[in-house]
Amino acid sequence: MARKFYYDHDGEKLGPVTGQELLSLRAQGEIDGNTWVRPEESQTWRPLAHTDLREETEKKKNRGPLLQMLSGLSPLTLLLMGLVITILVGLFVAMLVYGWPLLLLLILFVMCARIIQSK
Repeated sequence: MARKFYYDHDGEKLGPVTGQELLSLRAQGEIDGNTWVRPEESQTWRPLAHTDLREETEKKKNRGPLLQMLSGLSPLTLLLMGLVITILVGLFVAMLVYGWPLLLLLILFVMCARIIQSK
């Protein structure tokens, strides 16, 4: 379903129209990039030049669920999440690489200690 927009034309609020219709009006010279528009679901007016006219369904279709979930987060939050994930993966890999030999050495040490203690 296409997103609908309202636009201001000579002080009169018109619409709703689709983003494609706004582009057609702009191409015909009826409106320009400084025309104030707002999405139907919002009360915030912006100049047409600063408005995303793509359809919401088209944007959602091109993003996976993970990107949809992360899209609302700030760049700092994303950076910190990336750092934490990198550290956790590094610790996991280090445990896999060095953890098993250390565990085997610990078991060997305990077995030797018991053998020595039993004599």
